[in-house]
Amino acid sequence: MRSIVIAGAVFVAAVTTASAEEITLRAVSAFAEGTEFSRNFERFVEKVNADGKGLIKINYIGGPRAVPPFEVGNAVRTRVVDMANVTGAFYTNLMPEADGLKLNGNKLVAVLTETGEIACDAAVVAAGAHSKRLTASVGDPLPLETERGYHVMIENPE
Repeated sequence: MRSIVIAGAVFVAAVTTASAEEITLRAVSAFAEGTEFSRNFERFVEKVNADGKGLIKINYIGGPRAVPPFEVGNAVRTRVVDMANVTGAFYTNLMPEADGLKLNGNKLVAVLTETGEIACDAAVVAAGAHSKRLTASVGDPLPLETERGYHVMIENPE
């Protein structure tokens, strides 16, 4: 399971559900704003902010002018920011690697790592080809089939 985070990263955001106020997450990119490498992330931030109004907001701080690319991993690890658009090569030695998910009944309570548990009640699984195995480990089979070197591009999935 060590390659799960390297392949795609499991991002975990501790989200407090007891509070009714909007949750704000801080985000940065290792890549310059408006470039091909940041554009999809920026669209993601815009969509979350539009669809999550009143529930969740992502404060996109920016690219390398805000945090130098090779410091982005440290910024997430030390909680300077909550999420980042970054290649795994910039942070593989810093981020905990997810080995599994821990449930209490049917509620997520933690992500399991080699250094211990990270308490949470929500997680985004972005582990590429390893996502199916990770979600299946808690009884949530992801309908994902993978094949090396193949992909599908969808113009507008809505």
